[in-house]
Amino acid sequence: MAAEKKEGQEREGQPVSVFVWKISYRIVQRSKSSQFILWLRTLLHRLVEFAHFYGLIITMAIE
Repeated sequence: MAAEKKEGQEREGQPVSVFVWKISYRIVQRSKSSQFILWLRTLLHRLVEFAHFYGLIITMAIE
């Protein structure tokens, strides 16, 4: 319970990409197939960056 609360506090105020990177880094540390996980982490990071950029464009278009 305390670990979940701490995890939740760490997430507040952080960009989603930082949170995704931290989670994927933990998986890489525990994984035997780290090359695949590294590729997956890079892909997720790029998708988050793209989604953030796309969201900014939509926000600018609405204003």
